[in-house]
Amino acid sequence: METMNIETNILPMNCKDIQEIAWSSKLNTFLLLTTDELYQTGCKHLHPTPIQQIQFIAEGPRKSYMAIDGDDLLINRSFGYDIRRYSLTNFSLVQSPRTYIENENICVTTIRLNSNKILALAISIGKQQMIDLVNLNTDQLIHRINFNTGENILYPIDLHNNGQWFAKTCIPCVNISHCLISSNGQVTRLTLFPNQDNFIRSLCTSPDSRWLLVSRQHALELYQPCIS
Repeated sequence: METMNIETNILPMNCKDIQEIAWSSKLNTFLLLTTDELYQTGCKHLHPTPIQQIQFIAEGPRKSYMAIDGDDLLINRSFGYDIRRYSLTNFSLVQSPRTYIENENICVTTIRLNSNKILALAISIGKQQMIDLVNLNTDQLIHRINFNTGENILYPIDLHNNGQWFAKTCIPCVNISHCLISSNGQVTRLTLFPNQDNFIRSLCTSPDSRWLLVSRQHALELYQPCIS
């Protein structure tokens, strides 16, 4: 793999504790979500500048999540169900998802949005962790992916391939594995990865689905599906 020199910068003290980093093709910038503020920066020079139009209430340290597609920016700053939807045209607040507005027992963590405007949400109900697929434009709950065996499913990742999602499954303190979720909610378990306990940060498939690139904490791995 051929590489080139890149610029390395130290982030300013007021831009610490980064929770999420996402690329916006609409703005042609990276968005950096911290516990207190949202920043944007170019890719040639790392100079994070706060986005003043979006202000957060100071609520102390908390995990925050965001998802981006086209003009849509979604931010989840709590472990409840309050998700804010913004337009990247002017960073104005638009109608936020209302799927869980009458269910206060649901806690939402990771959120991911694909180009079909399907929102994948990792949620918890009691001790059970599952994934909901929601139509962002209609607030319709399309599929709820859960297991009745005490197994959790979490950390959805968009594969940019016909509405497919990748996710992690686990039985706490027993086993960690992974699966694919199709656009119609079908689950296919995977046995691709020899180091199942090595947490996968992100992954993507090639446009022809012949290659799978996996990013772990300290490594990149390239897979080619086996043909039987």
